Amino acid sequence: MATVSASRGGPTRMLYLVSMVVGAMTALTLGGMSWNDRERSETLKVQVHREPCPLPCAQEACDNEGRQGDVKVENHTFAKRMEGGRNLIFTHIPKCAGTSFVSELKGKHHLYLKYEIAWKMEQCFLDLKESKGIHLVFLRSPRTHLLSQFMECKYTDWGHTKTKNTDFPQQGELHEDFATWIGHFHSNNKDKETWGKDFAYNCYNPRNMQSRYLTCQAPDGPDPEWQFTKAVYPHFAHETEPSLVEAILNLNKHEWIGVADLYHESVCVFVYKYKGSLPAYCNCPFPQHAGHTHNTHSVPEHHVEDVSSAVLEKMDELTLVDEGLFVHGLWGLLSDIYEVQKESGRRFLCTGRLEVVYGKLSFREDAAARLKAAYQEILQHHPESLKPSQEMQIQMYLATTVNSAS
Repeated sequence: MATVSASRGGPTRMLYLVSMVVGAMTALTLGGMSWNDRERSETLKVQVHREPCPLPCAQEACDNEGRQGDVKVENHTFAKRMEGGRNLIFTHIPKCAGTSFVSELKGKHHLYLKYEIAWKMEQCFLDLKESKGIHLVFLRSPRTHLLSQFMECKYTDWGHTKTKNTDFPQQGELHEDFATWIGHFHSNNKDKETWGKDFAYNCYNPRNMQSRYLTCQAPDGPDPEWQFTKAVYPHFAHETEPSLVEAILNLNKHEWIGVADLYHESVCVFVYKYKGSLPAYCNCPFPQHAGHTHNTHSVPEHHVEDVSSAVLEKMDELTLVDEGLFVHGLWGLLSDIYEVQKESGRRFLCTGRLEVVYGKLSFREDAAARLKAAYQEILQHHPESLKPSQEMQIQMYLATTVNSAS
């Protein structure tokens, strides 16, 4: 367990706020603490658990190594609901591990999505939403998401086809071309001409793509043009910036939120929600060979740590809305992880895994301010949309930001 000290530096202080809420969530979930005005100040003094807390081990459920077996729980699983006619519907945001996840669903679990064509065509959430659907989505830390979009456009056969006869930066070294690509979108974002496919080199416009997918809706039209429009529409930026409030509200309509940076843990939560039990590979220490599907799209190895600080700053400015959305989604996943660990008695968020996410995450003060404003609006105007755990998460974040600023 590590105690994180606050810093007045921008990104460091914002990551401290993230850590504070994660630590408080851990203590509340595993320690059975309550959250109210009287106890709020005491709760915020809890040490920050940047590493997972140990779980209690019921004697009758433990094996001789102190690990618990595969504990079944009686709950309303996805499988039971699918027997009643519900369907899995996946919001496929490009370059967020969606192809790998769907391949794993089919190969390991023999599960098939409703709207098979729709997930392949990467359509907007609002074009897929059903009141009785079981909605699933993957998010990804914005910096790694932007780099992955570029790699897809630059190195894959699909990207070569899309960017052919455009000015897409293709001839230089990876990071040189990436800097040119980011600079193109960063310096040109006000004019109407920047909305469509031509400005995006007929590939991806990276500006707040994850929030776009959760708030956009393609215009209707006759088949087959209508289907084509629905497929390409969210790849490109639109005339207005996506609303963080709307993106969060729509994200909350998904019953499972995965995070590509915690792919293994995300899959463990999904399987538990689907079957009511954990697979054997969902255990600590972190398994190096869990047999997950990983579709690399044949792009070269790449790391956001190799990107220059000047380019990283531009990337962050392109994803201010997505930063807040990702933090909200990450907290949602962590809440699910802690709940599953508590119910099953097994720990699968292992030592060092959160550190990996923190190392990729940027959370600027202006992004934090946007998230704070969005949370305040949601509490005031949309409280009915929140589960108790989500309301607690928001209250903790708002209290922590006030506490840090004082």
